[in-house]
Amino acid sequence: MAESTSSEVRSPSRDASGSYPRTRGRDFVAALYGALRAIKLYPAEHTAVQKTLAELAQLADEIVDREHELDLRISGEFLFLNAVRLRLDLTNYASFGYWLRVSKAAGIGSVKVHLGASSRDWLVFLSMLDEKADEADENRIFEIVERLVRTNVSNLEISPPVQDDDTE
Repeated sequence: MAESTSSEVRSPSRDASGSYPRTRGRDFVAALYGALRAIKLYPAEHTAVQKTLAELAQLADEIVDREHELDLRISGEFLFLNAVRLRLDLTNYASFGYWLRVSKAAGIGSVKVHLGASSRDWLVFLSMLDEKADEADENRIFEIVERLVRTNVSNLEISPPVQDDDTE
C-alpha cells in the first residue's frame, strides 16, 4: 500500500484552512500589543512609537487588502479575525491577554479596520484605550467612539460585545 502524501499537497491560491488570517491575526494582535506598550512608555513623537504605529497600519492594510475586511472580535476569552479563531499559545499569551483586558475594560467587542487606517488613527485610538485600562466602565466605549468622531478617525470602527450563543 502506497503512503499517502495528501498532507503535503498545498495550494497557494486557496486557503480553506484559514491559515493566513490565523497567522496574520496573531501578528496583528502582537502589533497592537507592541504599539500599546510603546505608547505607554514613550511620547507620541518618539521613534519607537512612530515605527510600531507604521508597522501596525501597514499590517492592517495588508490584511484588509488580502481578506477584504479586518474585523478583530472578542467572544468570551477568544479572539477572532474575520470569523477565524486565533489560537492562543505561549508565544502570544501576553499580547492576547493584554488586548483582551484593555478591550473589555473599554467595553469593546469588535474593532473593524478599513483600508487606509493611518498611524495617526491608530495613535488616537490606542492612546484612548490605554488611558483608563484598569477601570471598567460600561460607558467608556461611547466616550471613545465620540472622541474618534471628533478627531476625524473614520477608518476604525469599534462596537460593544455581541451577546450570542454561538460557540464556533
